Amino acid sequence: MHLRLRVLASGSSGNAALVTAHDGSGRHDLLIDLGLSPRRMRGLLRAEGTDLESLSGVLLTHGDVDHLHDGWAKAWPTLLAPPVIVRPSHAHVLPRAGLPNAATRWIAEPLEIGPFRIAGLELPHDSEGSTGFRIECASHAIGWITDLGRVVDGLDTFLAGVRVLALESNYDPPMQRASP
Repeated sequence: MHLRLRVLASGSSGNAALVTAHDGSGRHDLLIDLGLSPRRMRGLLRAEGTDLESLSGVLLTHGDVDHLHDGWAKAWPTLLAPPVIVRPSHAHVLPRAGLPNAATRWIAEPLEIGPFRIAGLELPHDSEGSTGFRIECASHAIGWITDLGRVVDGLDTFLAGVRVLALESNYDPPMQRASP
């Protein structure tokens, strides 16, 4: 088993990452966030040897525009679109982003998609929060935590044993100065 994490873009102008697993049955890809324009995302996926229609799923951390670009409202494929994996408390972001008919899988409990076992953790971020993901495949695990406002109880347990951790936190100088 081979598991790979590739950050496609990170920052206030857009966020996206690709998780790829190779096993005996072939290649499986998960996309984390849709923070780039559809044209740019398709180009980056093509450069990685895949496309939107081949994805096993899209993990959506939250609905901020840098994680869910508003261009997807017109470009979301209707026939072969991958399921969007989102916490039930973020269900409203799909219609708000123009994706009311996206196939949806809820991440209230860990779920299996292809060779992946995916768990989500609610994290503080702005008023709606964000979702951290733990992606397991065979004996490998990746942790994906973005826009982390502060460390929450259980985060260490959630991430225990991950081999790769992608961690991005908010930069807020007043909060940092006031923090213990």
